[in-house]
Amino acid sequence: MKKINFFIGLLLFITSIVHSQDTIPKHKVEKLLEVMGTSNNFKVVMKNALDSESKRFQSSMEKQLYQEIRERVQEQGYEDILEKVIPIYQKHLTNQEVDAMINFYSSKEGNSIIQKMPSILNESMLAGRQWGEELGNLIVNEFNQSQEEKFDKKITGCKRFKQGKFSYQLPNGTNVLVFREDNMQTESYGETVRVSKIQWVGDCTYHIYELNNDDEIINEEPLIVNIYEHTKNSYKFVAHKEGEGFFSEGELIQN
Repeated sequence: MKKINFFIGLLLFITSIVHSQDTIPKHKVEKLLEVMGTSNNFKVVMKNALDSESKRFQSSMEKQLYQEIRERVQEQGYEDILEKVIPIYQKHLTNQEVDAMINFYSSKEGNSIIQKMPSILNESMLAGRQWGEELGNLIVNEFNQSQEEKFDKKITGCKRFKQGKFSYQLPNGTNVLVFREDNMQTESYGETVRVSKIQWVGDCTYHIYELNNDDEIINEEPLIVNIYEHTKNSYKFVAHKEGEGFFSEGELIQN
């Protein structure tokens, strides 16, 4: 029994030594933050935040009180940030890695990189923003090109869709009921009812003119709808209004 207790004690002792060797001392992390320039960055961020908050206080009494609060926050704020950040470095880095980073960033080359990093980051952010805009334009252009091709596609066999009851969904998921009779179309969802005149200008292409309460056409420019694909009881369409740069796509199901 004494031997077992001895080995357990020895194991716990060795474990404590290993743990103490792996745990990065707080002062070493503080040194790393200092040589990396992170400490100064924290202070700049804190100053900017306090400057931004100061704009909320206009009267002389408010400003005086805020200044007193600011002085206390500046005195303690940096220490508070360190208390939150240091455990993160201790969690993800080893003693050897921290030593290597301190040595590098304390060197001439490391210090030079620290001085250049703000410019590199700013220019990288600008490049990323430009890339994002270019990507967005590319996606929009390809989407519009695809929609235009569907809008220009001419098919036949849509006679059965000129009369009857249908339904489709709005982008937000709302179900819209459609009733067509002669050259009139009524759309309803919730408490909304929209009446339109529908004019077929081709076997699978039609114009929609929205009407007001007096059955007068609201806008002379119709919504042009082209059916580019259909099944026995449904069709897919692309709609476009002259003078507008976007297309909308949907599917109508015959009830």
